[in-house]
Amino acid sequence: MPSISRLRSTAPVVCFWAYAAFLAAATHAPADEVSFLVRAVDSGVVEPDKLIHVAAYAVLGLLAAVAYGGRWHGPLRAAWPLLLLLAVAAGADEATQPLFGRVADSSDWLADVAGSGIGLAVGLGCLGRAAAAGRGPRADGDAA
Repeated sequence: MPSISRLRSTAPVVCFWAYAAFLAAATHAPADEVSFLVRAVDSGVVEPDKLIHVAAYAVLGLLAAVAYGGRWHGPLRAAWPLLLLLAVAAGADEATQPLFGRVADSSDWLADVAGSGIGLAVGLGCLGRAAAAGRGPRADGDAA
């Protein structure tokens, strides 16, 4: 039976990759199959598609922060490498959408990167506070 500390370090990684796979499938599904999201979020103020992109990638950024934030000798040092990786993944996501009958849009990519940054900031901020309180990843990346 796996130890609690091993489950605690593995579960966020599994959640990150499961959500990343879900997000990739959702962003490559035919547009008419996911259009209900746009109608559900339509506020009339901001284009709903961009809100969906920001929210979806904020979740991905948060999960990335929790899964990998403590592995770069502290949460703050993890911010730029994680944001770069998420920006590249978002670019690949947008670039491959035309292969599935979708439209690649640079403003969608910008919304994805903004959402990733928001999620990373929240997640890494929480990790930093937890580490300062002695309840999170230490500077060497190990759980306290």
